[in-house]
Amino acid sequence: MQHLAGGAFLPYLALCAVVAGNAAANLLLKVGAIQDRPWLFGILGWRSIMGIALFGAAMLVYAWALRHVPLSRAQFVVVLQYPGVILLAAMVLGERVGPMQWLGIALVMAGMFIALR
Repeated sequence: MQHLAGGAFLPYLALCAVVAGNAAANLLLKVGAIQDRPWLFGILGWRSIMGIALFGAAMLVYAWALRHVPLSRAQFVVVLQYPGVILLAAMVLGERVGPMQWLGIALVMAGMFIALR
């Protein structure tokens, strides 16, 4: 694949880090909303603050990756955060993933595969 030639693999690895960071940040916000005793502004606990910080770090990595990857391609990669959040919620929080959600995950994956070809 030409877009991976010549050391261009690192920006795509950075996009994967953005996906993982955003998914983890969503999970931290949810866990913080459930478990934390809010202390900052009476609404945010430490897990929520960590989630917000992780979103910020992921955006910095995303900005760097966009210097090397066309936006039209980058968006198809970072869309993986949505199935990632659903799967993390199921694994960590025990949330149920229904048949329609599994179908949605499959369609997202198929769409990404087609669009990046």
